[in-house]
Amino acid sequence: MSPDAAFPSVPAQRLDRDGWELTDERVETVFKLPTASVAGATKVYDDVRTRETAEAAAGIDQQWRFFFATALTFRPSLGPGIAAAMILPTVRSEAGSTFASELRDRGFENVSRDRRERVRTDSGDRAYLRAYSASLPLEAAGTTLSITG
Repeated sequence: MSPDAAFPSVPAQRLDRDGWELTDERVETVFKLPTASVAGATKVYDDVRTRETAEAAAGIDQQWRFFFATALTFRPSLGPGIAAAMILPTVRSEAGSTFASELRDRGFENVSRDRRERVRTDSGDRAYLRAYSASLPLEAAGTTLSITG
């Protein structure tokens, strides 16, 4: 891991208590320009309780829900004000494309971006939420689920 890339802070105890299990931690370059790059440090969690319940009830063992958080590190660091405003739209667009690709890699089909809304976090910061919809084929059950998240 790059010395300046840091993993995001997540409520690990709460996730563990609620049946989520850390399944992946990685740092990768998520965007690169000739003079700058963006590294993403990501943690991915699997909802083990739901997975085990579905397997016991229907005999289908697959990941049903996942949670991830990524912290971005800009190299070189962004200067105050104008630099962040200039690069943020590009980073948002890349993040959306990468997330849609990740869903496809996990077996989702017909992935599309839906509505976007702005919210305040518990810390008072503003965040954007983007809804995605897709379908998830369940070959073992001979059906497809419509998914929104």
